[in-house]
Amino acid sequence: MRRLAVLSVVAFVAFGSSAGAMSPAKAYKNCTELRKAYPMGVAKSKAAAKKSGAKYAPSVYNANKSKDRDKDGAACES
Repeated sequence: MRRLAVLSVVAFVAFGSSAGAMSPAKAYKNCTELRKAYPMGVAKSKAAAKKSGAKYAPSVYNANKSKDRDKDGAACES
């Protein structure tokens, strides 16, 4: 039993807790700034990414969806 507890602590320290482990997606000031990181823009779905050529990145899209002017599911696409 003690060995299991030690392994659990080691696993927690090595991998971190799942809650809050990921940082939130960055909201960019404008499309010029977003395209520095994502030159073809970002898409909320794989279908929108395929259609527009933007990178499939739903969390980044959600943080920047105001930049999707034509409401096609891709923000700042080229």
